[in-house]
Amino acid sequence: MKLGEILIRRNIVNRDQLNQAIQIQQATHQKIGKILLDYCCLDSDILERSLQEQYWRSQHKWVID
Repeated sequence: MKLGEILIRRNIVNRDQLNQAIQIQQATHQKIGKILLDYCCLDSDILERSLQEQYWRSQHKWVID
């Protein structure tokens, strides 16, 4: 699952914020997490937990939904 999808599911960012971050990403080639951190949409703790969730989901070991 993509990081943006996780952040939306957890109600951390909304679709408009994610779409803006994606537009910036296309222009700058930065990672979505860094863009959202820079624009104060989330803090580093939330980003870290969301990235951990993304990792565990990719390993098919995420059991909380």
